[in-house]
Amino acid sequence: MTLSLYLVHGTTPDGVAAPGPSDLAVSAYAHALRRTLAMASAGDRAELTERTLVAAREVTDAAVAAVIEPDGELRAEGDPDLAERLRCLPTDLCQRLCRASAGPTDLLAGHGLSAATTAPMNGGALLVVNARRAVAPLLDLVAAHHVASLDRLGKLDALHRFANSDPLTGLRHHRPFRRRLARTIPGRTAVIALDVDDFKTINDEYGHEAGDSALIRLGNALQGTLREGDGLYRVGGDEFAVIVEVAGEPEALAIAERLLRAARAAGHPVSAGVALRRADEEGPDTLRRADAALYEAKRAGRDAARMAD
Repeated sequence: MTLSLYLVHGTTPDGVAAPGPSDLAVSAYAHALRRTLAMASAGDRAELTERTLVAAREVTDAAVAAVIEPDGELRAEGDPDLAERLRCLPTDLCQRLCRASAGPTDLLAGHGLSAATTAPMNGGALLVVNARRAVAPLLDLVAAHHVASLDRLGKLDALHRFANSDPLTGLRHHRPFRRRLARTIPGRTAVIALDVDDFKTINDEYGHEAGDSALIRLGNALQGTLREGDGLYRVGGDEFAVIVEVAGEPEALAIAERLLRAARAAGHPVSAGVALRRADEEGPDTLRRADAALYEAKRAGRDAARMAD
């Protein structure tokens, strides 16, 4: 308690100024807290790693700092020569550094590196070389905040996936579909509406678990035939939609035919309706025309694609 009072008030009980080292300790920890708060607001893993490296170097006054992942991948910042030596370390040595509870200096001695300290981080490690301040407590503080921030990012990512993806198939669902539909371009963007043929029969004869498995297989098959940048969405029970950028109606219809072939190969034929956005309509209007073309394909015998008027 007496030491705590010294650190807060800066004086001894006799009114004499508290020893300098206490002030230095308070300053170092205050600086560490400021840096770790910056880590907590990182928007993604890369930004978190960057802020962790800055924090580790500044609070320990180290020449170089490195974040080592459990698989041995290493990112280092600081003195160019020392940082390059760390980046050139063999993967197996980096993995040993992650497992080392003490003595990283011995592991690095043969690589021209000395005075190294590590702190564990989720199977990986935070490492500093040539630190000029008392290292261990401050480095442990930075490492602990890195782990907590990484956990926060993981939870945010999971929430984002839950908000934007269908939990059964993993495909994007109606919310991102509506956003993408609002960005369609007249004469360039095509909407393809898809509906599984006789899906009710699968559920009635084999049960809903079989129906779920069928939707998963079909989603994977459809996704595998699309190009990078094409969007596949599950917009209903057995309803899917695709949004693609094309040169015209023939290309849009050709993509729909590829989707039909993929569905047949997966054992679950579909019907498709295709509409190219017109200049006098919005995205939802294009979708309605694609739906109308889909029902024409159903009436024509199913397992077919029809172009909207």
